Amino acid sequence: MAAYLSDSVMATELVSSLVDNPEVQGARFTMSSGMIHVLGRIPHNKSDIVVSLSPQFSNEKVGELELFLDRAFIDQKAREKGMSLVVWQTFLLVTILMCVFVILRQVIYRPLNQLLEQISRASVDGNATNTHIQVSSKDEIGFLARNTNNLMNRISSFYQSEAEKNAQIVQLERQFRIIFEYSHAGIALLNQRNQVYLANQAFKSTLKYASTKDELIYLPDLFDDKEDFEQLLDQVRRTGDSLFRDFLLREGDDVWLRVLISDVEQQHHSDLEQFIELVVYDISDRAKKEKVSDYNAAHDLLTGIYNRRGAEARLKTLCEYARERQSYLAIVWLDLNDFKIINDEHGHVVGDAVLKELSMRLIKISRPQDIVARWGGDEFIVAMNLDDTTVLPNILQEMEAACSKLLR
Repeated sequence: MAAYLSDSVMATELVSSLVDNPEVQGARFTMSSGMIHVLGRIPHNKSDIVVSLSPQFSNEKVGELELFLDRAFIDQKAREKGMSLVVWQTFLLVTILMCVFVILRQVIYRPLNQLLEQISRASVDGNATNTHIQVSSKDEIGFLARNTNNLMNRISSFYQSEAEKNAQIVQLERQFRIIFEYSHAGIALLNQRNQVYLANQAFKSTLKYASTKDELIYLPDLFDDKEDFEQLLDQVRRTGDSLFRDFLLREGDDVWLRVLISDVEQQHHSDLEQFIELVVYDISDRAKKEKVSDYNAAHDLLTGIYNRRGAEARLKTLCEYARERQSYLAIVWLDLNDFKIINDEHGHVVGDAVLKELSMRLIKISRPQDIVARWGGDEFIVAMNLDDTTVLPNILQEMEAACSKLLR
């Protein structure tokens, strides 16, 4: 209106009212009539805000209003306003966080702490009644508590089961140790190199050897028939069968052992390690008795030469030898005439002496590989292998001469 009417008083008031604002440091009002009204400080020619003035009923420009802003004041106020807003938002954020913390503490942290405390106080001795967790809430914490109780019950059951198994294992190990250490039978384990891996005291005493902790004894070296023992061990490993055999110790005074051999497997460091189990018994007395029994069964008790049973077994051997060598088997039959008269007139002592003397004479003129046997009563045989039958008459003459000598 002031520009359209070119009213300087109204223009002055307008400019003055604008400059009174602290954000405006200067104003310049230019009218179309050429009049210019300036108030305040104009720092530069370029204004911050320019407003072109024209009446509402016409597009004709009647003036121009330029405003120069106090940027330092505006910046200061903006900083003060921003700082105030930051402080207020920070206070609001802290208040919200405190409320959230209190809510979380009451709703989540506190129940969780109670749950953790009860879990930490839970017994690990397998007693399920001492591990029950008391949480009454029906939310996720309660769900977690109930599942924790189920887990604790399962752990308790598993613990009790494992404890029982461990107790059984300990008892079995104790029983095995008693059997192993105090057994009268020698027990040992051999590794794949036929070395003594583990042995009880009875085994060491029976085989009469002493070993240190780091020394492994090669067991076949202790037996007289080393090769046969090694072959038997290989057979057991190959077939998995349990076998037994009697062996004579290399050292010692005619010590015979009955050795029971079995194949065992053991899980060791994720590898399947194979062992041979040995159980040995000292059968020296039995072997000696069997030797005496076998000798008595095959020999005449009076004369000490083969009896009929022993002679028959040896004759089979001589027959096989003659068949393989394409030689001859000669059997000489001797019968003492009128031997009953000697027993009747001079007694059985003299008759026994005659039989012994005849046996000794036949043995002296026979070869070690020949058979001299008392076939029964006063009957004797001498069996021999001959490559040439032409020597047989000479042998018969020598026998006749030996038997014809007087007894003294």
